[in-house]
Amino acid sequence: MSAILQLRNLISTVLADDIGYYHFSSTNITPAIWVFPPAIPNNRQVSGLEVIIHADPDITQNGMLAGHTVLTEKWRIRLIQQDTSKTTHTAVEKLLIYFPRSQCVRIPASDKNPEQAVISIITDHRFKQKSFIH
Repeated sequence: MSAILQLRNLISTVLADDIGYYHFSSTNITPAIWVFPPAIPNNRQVSGLEVIIHADPDITQNGMLAGHTVLTEKWRIRLIQQDTSKTTHTAVEKLLIYFPRSQCVRIPASDKNPEQAVISIITDHRFKQKSFIH
């Protein structure tokens, strides 16, 4: 299973009680969690909390002792609360508890935009460094 699919499934499970719905038609209703790209279809209506996961993480490399390298991935997750009677607070709290090294930036609601939060989820992968012969 790919890393992005695993992350989507984890977030879907952690936020199962919080995620709203996409309404593409009266009969096509699906949980409002999307991996971007591809672009989210314009013909949707959203109710409740929308979760957008950016598919391409930022990756950094850190050398370690004993010839090992750690690749750190930073995944960007955007939470958008379409229900003006609710906030992103509970969903943010759940993600920060489940992914303890995460960071969050809140974007308050305005006249034109609903409340949002951008969370950076950080994951590490250890790899043994290959030796190169010249």
